[in-house]
Amino acid sequence: MDAKAAEPTEFEGTLVARAGNIVRVKLNADSDVPPGAHADLLRYFEGKPGEANPLGVLGGLLGGNVQGWMSIARVTVGPVKNHVVALTIVEERSKITVNGRKTNHFTPAARVKLTLQREGK
Repeated sequence: MDAKAAEPTEFEGTLVARAGNIVRVKLNADSDVPPGAHADLLRYFEGKPGEANPLGVLGGLLGGNVQGWMSIARVTVGPVKNHVVALTIVEERSKITVNGRKTNHFTPAARVKLTLQREGK
């Protein structure tokens, strides 16, 4: 197996909308995202001192600036049209509650990254 062919491929973009289990993401550039591929959808988060921390209590314990990518769903890639890809959610991965309410990680305009695993021979 060619190690380079098995490396994950990443595509960054902006979340456009979610309707049921379909998420639409506008990709930042032309891409060769193959329909039918399985991928992880990650959301960028950043918290600064004095702001509500995206990691809740854990972020408060760490202090300072906290930033990174968090996997929010396992998805199947659908069609791409005009840089917008339709993704079907197979599994939601980040189920975080704050004050008893579920946090919505699928808000429009959120910075996201699609990471897929290419199958190599």
